[in-house]
Amino acid sequence: MSERGASRSATGSVRNIPAGSMSGGGKLQNVKLVLLGDQGVGKSSIALRFVRGEFTENSEATIGAAFLTQTVSVSGQTIKFDIWDTAGQERYHSLAPMYYRGAQAAVVVYDITNKNTFERAVKWIKELKQQANSQIVIVLAGNKADMAAEKRTEGQSFAEENNLIFTEASAKTGMCVGDVFMAIAQTLASHGIPREQQDQNVKLGKDSKKKGGASGSAKGSARNIQVGDGKIQNVKLVLLGDMSVGKSSIALRFVRGEYTENALATIGAAFLTQKVNVSGQTIQFDIWDTAGQERYYSLAPMYYRGAQAAVVVYDITNMVSAPSIPQPCSNKTFTRAVKWIKELKQQANSPIVIVLVGNKADMAADKRTVSKEEGQSFAEENNLIFTEASAKTGMSQTLASHGFSREQQDQNVKLGKDSKKKGGGCC
Repeated sequence: MSERGASRSATGSVRNIPAGSMSGGGKLQNVKLVLLGDQGVGKSSIALRFVRGEFTENSEATIGAAFLTQTVSVSGQTIKFDIWDTAGQERYHSLAPMYYRGAQAAVVVYDITNKNTFERAVKWIKELKQQANSQIVIVLAGNKADMAAEKRTEGQSFAEENNLIFTEASAKTGMCVGDVFMAIAQTLASHGIPREQQDQNVKLGKDSKKKGGASGSAKGSARNIQVGDGKIQNVKLVLLGDMSVGKSSIALRFVRGEYTENALATIGAAFLTQKVNVSGQTIQFDIWDTAGQERYYSLAPMYYRGAQAAVVVYDITNMVSAPSIPQPCSNKTFTRAVKWIKELKQQANSPIVIVLVGNKADMAADKRTVSKEEGQSFAEENNLIFTEASAKTGMSQTLASHGFSREQQDQNVKLGKDSKKKGGGCC
């Protein structure tokens, strides 16, 4: 895609970046890039100008974050930007680390006509330097340069002092927008693209020596999973389910072998990674642990978009308050799990491997509101992997991960690529 109005050199650039091309060949490398800045500075407008060559005068505020991609070619390399356009409202600030964690690049945007937004940009840059990837490439971009009567110097001075790339740009006219991203591409191509720091690799299928490890046999499994070693493949996995069913506890038990009795509620989503070895392949799970509160439901498609696998969790002991709902749907969290599965089958990547997990299986039998037979029956009817588990004791934690790995091999899923099939399903 050609960039409108972005052929000029980057005004006020701290680094001299040779021009690159928006098309061409070369080895494809993915770069996670995050856009940060105050509300109304034009982050979404910059992203849309770069990706689609479009500008909308009165665009709606971003909720949580939006995701876009664009590919550029520079210095013989083809770089695909995975762009996370974050919300600028203060109430979403706590979600930001989830988006810049593991990012190789960040564009921090301010409005040159609003000094408060520059001060906020300075805070973002300080936070990135303290908490983000140590090799992250940061661009400070002063947007709305079409409104400036004369060139501003405050931004460039700060950028020079902090070793940032700097430019003033206009999403409205397209001026220097392309240069922002080409500067990042050129810098990464010249110095190498840093890899995201990964969590410790745990070879599952063997008894863990960690405290609270998951050594129990897999109960309720419909799959017999074998363990091995091999080439690393990345799998995007999303955890879905009602609030307090134990999604975060399952993720932490799997990744770190830990359990916390009174874990804090997830806000937006949390991100973890873990590797497993199965049938001669090494698979790295990129795990998105989503918030279960209803106010975050609208963000879910952002997390399951492009996912190759999903774990849908319910609490086997949770009873809905409305007795008129028939069994097996008298369990509120099971009812919600069924809805998530229907949504995944209708809207998510196809094929997607889905595991239905009944958590808290360590609880006494008389506290159950959904029997194992009911859960397994629903799973069989809908071609799901099923297990009951306990994040508290670690029971069946290995099963779900190996179930995913084998199921993906069975279905010949091409990892990292969206299928062109229309998502279907029987429920």
